[in-house]
Amino acid sequence: MQYRAPRHPTKSPITATIRGYKIECTLTDINEWGGCMTGIGGLVVDDEVVIACAHGRVEGRIKWIKDCECGVQFTPRIGEELVMALRNFGDPNKAHKRLREMQR
Repeated sequence: MQYRAPRHPTKSPITATIRGYKIECTLTDINEWGGCMTGIGGLVVDDEVVIACAHGRVEGRIKWIKDCECGVQFTPRIGEELVMALRNFGDPNKAHKRLREMQR
């Protein structure tokens, strides 16, 4: 079994672009290496995905699919600031404050 860094729960609304189609869905967990999206179907493992949210743009690849959920591996990994922003349900002010507190 391969180790995976713990993921943090979130409920961030995002727009995923896959094969040229924009799909509104929800990011349900995240870490610097990847996340889980729900509310999305018709995918194939290894599809390339671009995730857009209020805090930036992330590129990745679909690694697993189950029903209307899928796992995304970010390429390249994302920074802690974006992870924190997405964990805080879209409130960048809370994310920046928590990130500063963690760095002390």
